[in-house]
Amino acid sequence: MRSTPQGSDRSIAVYRTLPARIIGWGMALGVIGIGFVVVRTEAQLGRPVLPPVAIALTILAVVWVVLLRPHVELRRDGVTHRNLLTDTDVPFSRLQEVGHQWALELTDTAGRRHSAWAVPKQREFSARRRFDDFAETTSRRRGRPGTTAIVVADDVQREWQRWRLEGGVVEPDAPARRQWAWSALGPLGGAAVLLLLALLL
Repeated sequence: MRSTPQGSDRSIAVYRTLPARIIGWGMALGVIGIGFVVVRTEAQLGRPVLPPVAIALTILAVVWVVLLRPHVELRRDGVTHRNLLTDTDVPFSRLQEVGHQWALELTDTAGRRHSAWAVPKQREFSARRRFDDFAETTSRRRGRPGTTAIVVADDVQREWQRWRLEGGVVEPDAPARRQWAWSALGPLGGAAVLLLLALLL
């Protein structure tokens, strides 16, 4: 799913797959609902509520990291992958190639390939026929197939070309900027500590 951020003149679009969001929010709401019932029942029976709370928070943290947090942000000067535990920023000045073999894949000028967890390749449920390729090519702009690697790669290519036409300068042998994602590690670490306390106490 493509959305346009508000209040940012550098951001163009944010990409997340709709199934991941539906499943993620459905699981989160289900865990919250079931967790509330279990915690209330345990409290009424006089039992400790820390174990069910810790389990619910751990599941919510995993759902957040795997389904809800990952996305790709396309900016006027580059692309950012927010994957499971890392964030990778690929400025257009360090971009060498855009691919979509297994997912949205960006290769920096140092030769390193970076894949996006949030933008997979479109799944084929039947054998592709030759005329399907032609039909997809001629109708892609009329009926976009959602957030898939090929669609996002087209958008990245377009913005990358615009950046080059406006005088963008390439940095040779420059790797993308990759760092740990504390918005993922924090919830996971907190939930793990709470779960450990629940098991020990």
